[in-house]
Amino acid sequence: MTTFLVNSQTISPKEFPKQCDLTLKSQHLFTYNATMAMITNHHWPYIPMGLAELRRLTKGPVIIMTFDPAALDKFWNAKYFPELIEGEKAKFPQIELITNGLRGNCKVTEIPIPLNCADGFQEAFLQKELRLSQSAWVFFPKKVKNKLVKKLHDDLKSREWDKKYGHFRTQPFFSSALRLIVSIE
Repeated sequence: MTTFLVNSQTISPKEFPKQCDLTLKSQHLFTYNATMAMITNHHWPYIPMGLAELRRLTKGPVIIMTFDPAALDKFWNAKYFPELIEGEKAKFPQIELITNGLRGNCKVTEIPIPLNCADGFQEAFLQKELRLSQSAWVFFPKKVKNKLVKKLHDDLKSREWDKKYGHFRTQPFFSSALRLIVSIE
């Protein structure tokens, strides 16, 4: 079981936000009217502590955009990049961990992605520049990346992708794992 050490006292993750508030109240130098974290919390070394600090320093809403790891395999790319998806599922925190870390009173909204999204969809993953802008790809050796991208390239070229997933091209939006979490104090 994960525990935290605060002022020489061991506490559970569930109790951490309350204890953090009590411990840090005297260090409360300034606050923000609102704070946000956009697809970043999976890079934090201690997510509960980061969430508690956001809540402590924020008088108003805390806004977090993240991916729901439980929904990451809803997207067609889970069939082409299973290693990448499994890695992301392990890194992104569960939605409940975030809402608990923000002390509840959260609204979680599934964010639809428009078909004409600037990041693109299917063919966009063939672009090395796009993959370099997504942290998930940096954890794989070049050989693995090439294998994953080649499968997608071959299926797009043979139109096999369109047979399986072509209906996504005509939908105005695609809903998958992107979530907006808003916590009001």
